[in-house]
Amino acid sequence: MTDPANGLATKLNQLPKHVVTKTLTEATWNNSSIVRDVAAGVGELKRRYGKELQVHGSAGLSQTLLGRQLVDELNLLVYPIALGQGKRLFEAGVTPSAFKLLESRTTSSGVTILRYALAGKPSYGSFALDA
Repeated sequence: MTDPANGLATKLNQLPKHVVTKTLTEATWNNSSIVRDVAAGVGELKRRYGKELQVHGSAGLSQTLLGRQLVDELNLLVYPIALGQGKRLFEAGVTPSAFKLLESRTTSSGVTILRYALAGKPSYGSFALDA
C-alpha cells in the first residue's frame, strides 16, 4: 500500500523488512531483504538491531523460531471465535518453554491481547483437583 494518508503503510514501507524464504529469489517490497538460514540470519538481525524484530502472520516461521529458541517475547491476539480448523501455533514437537505474562488487555470487541516473555524451561505440575 502506498497511500501517503495511511500512516501505518507509510511506516511499514520505511522500515527494514526481512523475508525468511527458501524459494524466493528477490524481495521487492521497499527496504526488504531475504534471509535463507533462520538460525544464523535471525541471530544476526537480533545483534544488528538490538531492538524488537516482529513476525506477522507466519505460524510456520514462529514455530521455527520457537524451536531454535530465538523468541524472547510473544504477543498473542486471541479472538472470540472457534473455527475448528487452521494451523496451530504450537505444533507437536515444539521445544517446551515457559512464558511469564507481562501484560494483558481486552479490546471492546472481545479480542484479548497477551504479552509474554520467555521464562526458561517449564515446570510441570498436576491437573488433579485438590481434595
